[in-house]
Amino acid sequence: MSMLIDERIRVRGGIEGEVDLVVRGRVDGPVRVTGTVTVEQSGAILSDITARDVFVAGMVKGNIEASERIEIARTGRVAGDARAPEIAIAPGATFRGRLTMGDPAALEVTEVTSPALATEASQERRALPRESHADTQRRLPSTPPARSAVERSVPALARPRSGLLRRR
Repeated sequence: MSMLIDERIRVRGGIEGEVDLVVRGRVDGPVRVTGTVTVEQSGAILSDITARDVFVAGMVKGNIEASERIEIARTGRVAGDARAPEIAIAPGATFRGRLTMGDPAALEVTEVTSPALATEASQERRALPRESHADTQRRLPSTPPARSAVERSVPALARPRSGLLRRR
């Protein structure tokens, strides 16, 4: 089942339901549907959207949360955060907000489960000798002090011995 908000219609209040929604007009309130929300070029939603899929070719001022995919077309304008497993933003689209996409479990750090890798990692830690601060200082090459921009630009013969330029 699909619901259409025509260009001549302005909805003040929220929309909820188990439908697909196509917005060509304006919606001033939260949208929560189980299907797809399509905001066409002439359409605008000025609140949060929660749906399975969201396609934006018009304007959305609010957060978008989709269970599957968010797509912002070249003509789309979004001011708000977007959260979905897949997010596509076309070149030329306008987006201002934060993106959260992908599988959150993919960012979890896993422990080394291979015994060979664990042994190799522990051997690498043991193979590095410890150094004292004095050893580190001895190895560093001495570098001459940096010269100022004036010293670099004026030839050595033209510079007074005090290191400062004299006015004539």
